[in-house]
Amino acid sequence: MSKNVKTLEYDFVCIGSGPAGKNAAMQAAKAGKRVAIIERRKHIGGVSLHAGTIPSKTMRAAILYLSGLYQKSFYGKQYSLKTKISLKDIRYRVERVLEEETQVLQDQMNRNGVDVFRGQAEFLDKHTLKVTCKGSKDELTIRSETILIATGSIPRRPTDIPFDYQVLFDGNLFFSNKTKRRKLPDSIIVVGAGVIGMEYACMFATLGIQVTVVNEKEHIMGYLDGDIFHLLKRHMLNLGVRFILGHKVQAVKRSNDGHAQLELEGHRPIRADVLHYALGREPCINSLRLDRVGIELGKRNHILVNRTYQTNVENIYAAGDVIGFPSLASASAEQGRIAACHAVGIEWTDTRETFPFGIYTIPAISMVGFTEEDLKKKEVPYATGIAFYREIAKGVMMGDEAGALKILFHPQTREVLGVHCIGDQAPEIVHIGQAVMGLGGTIDFFVNNIFNYPTYAEAYKVAALNGINSLEGKATYSSLLDVEPQ
Repeated sequence: MSKNVKTLEYDFVCIGSGPAGKNAAMQAAKAGKRVAIIERRKHIGGVSLHAGTIPSKTMRAAILYLSGLYQKSFYGKQYSLKTKISLKDIRYRVERVLEEETQVLQDQMNRNGVDVFRGQAEFLDKHTLKVTCKGSKDELTIRSETILIATGSIPRRPTDIPFDYQVLFDGNLFFSNKTKRRKLPDSIIVVGAGVIGMEYACMFATLGIQVTVVNEKEHIMGYLDGDIFHLLKRHMLNLGVRFILGHKVQAVKRSNDGHAQLELEGHRPIRADVLHYALGREPCINSLRLDRVGIELGKRNHILVNRTYQTNVENIYAAGDVIGFPSLASASAEQGRIAACHAVGIEWTDTRETFPFGIYTIPAISMVGFTEEDLKKKEVPYATGIAFYREIAKGVMMGDEAGALKILFHPQTREVLGVHCIGDQAPEIVHIGQAVMGLGGTIDFFVNNIFNYPTYAEAYKVAALNGINSLEGKATYSSLLDVEPQ
């Protein structure tokens, strides 16, 4: 039986429907372009929605709620909403959120006239894609003036590790469609101390699970402000997390009695109920046949792009995890939007200098602008303003007295150079600092403006006053590592 070959024409096509693909498609559609998305998964939303960002952050929200973490300072360390928290409890919340978010995304596509095709795309030439649809004998060819590659990434899965998704897991952990585990472990080894590994380590430790974090390098999360990282590590140690740093992984096995076993260079073997291998992700490009159009790849096979996310092939763009760092959903979404704006001729404001990072460890971390380490390397003079949540009524009310806010500013111009926060709602309140920096504001903005009371935002005023006092040598605190008032 011969195949029915169908060819469709579009102005703008996105391969992948994660944050980058979705935002690019919406922007192009609002510009009046004929737009399509090709998604190989059953549901739109990409890894971010179905196995990464949304499931893991929903899991975190469920753990914070069920464990009663921020209530323990009031009602005792043994307090929790549920005596025994199960994987089923966590999955229930995750499934509800995924169902809702998938429907919202589908409704957005429908309202904006974006066509969605489910299948595997591959390049035939720089304007033509072949789409192989599962369960269909028809052959679909899509031609487009502009194509955006937004296929995301997949966890690194070394071939010598026998991932079984019951004891040995890759970076997608319990949210892989291959998972067979039905209950939480009593102990876990997390291999990799990047964002994913540290986020999951914090979540499991909050549940009272014995966590061991293993990383080949001794220096981890070097892009964070040093004080912020030390506060995070101190909190994790208080939760019982054990760190084994500076030892290379030699072998990952499942023992005969059904435990995970990790063998390290220069260290005794480690055993646990479960092992989470979170040592990086790889761009998902193998099936695209990029060789047919000559797209240039860089380190670790990430697609090379310019500042408008254009590849070396003029009409082909790439955004999101396929281009590498920072590989965050928020950044990917903006990259997709900028790519679409450039492709369809819409002006945009470049705000990448004030791009925020949000890391959902427990406590959460967020930052925008320069770190102290950056400013020292650049030989830029700076002063520091500090506020501790224990000084803020909101922090005490919510039971998070360990949080802190740090503002870096120029001692002469008083321009805000960086904002770093750790604690409850850190990824939310950092946007106040981001707005001030984006508008070229100074440390005086925080002193001269009124903040609602009681709020976490009040920390900006406290930190600003501390910073101005530091210029006169009158600051109470000089470091976030000061545990008690001087």
